[in-house]
Amino acid sequence: MFRPANLLLSLAILSYIIVIGGATYEHLAVVPQWTAAPPASLAMFQGTYGLQAQNFWIPIHPVTLILMGAALIAN
Repeated sequence: MFRPANLLLSLAILSYIIVIGGATYEHLAVVPQWTAAPPASLAMFQGTYGLQAQNFWIPIHPVTLILMGAALIAN
């Protein structure tokens, strides 16, 4: 039987999996680069073509928190 609470929980789980995937990628690919030789290696965050991690993290966090809260209340 379809219940909106199940849909909310599924969306919350999917959103959390996306957060875990992003964190795993960042820890495996990005962190070793910027910790290699600071302060010179920190240049990867500057300039026109610098890494803009906030474009991923700022939108996904509130969505995940809202979905987790809604799933918690609904279930």
